[in-house]
Amino acid sequence: MKEIGIDISNYRSKHVKEFLGQHFHIIITVCDKANESCPTFPGVSKRLHWSFADPPHTREANEEVLDEFRKVRDIIHEKFKAFALNES
Repeated sequence: MKEIGIDISNYRSKHVKEFLGQHFHIIITVCDKANESCPTFPGVSKRLHWSFADPPHTREANEEVLDEFRKVRDIIHEKFKAFALNES
């Protein structure tokens, strides 16, 4: 993410339970596992699922693995930018 100017160093993955009881206008899941296990959030006006390929999980960050992460990152980035433009 840093390569494209987005600093995520202070962020972490959060379990969906951390959000129970909160109200959301839109919920977007980006992997099939999350879509299957995501609970129902009352009052959500829009729920979307965008299935993205899951890059390989390996401890070795070789160039091939990094390229796969970059591809998925760029696809997700473009999808969210296009969504934001259409929602504004």
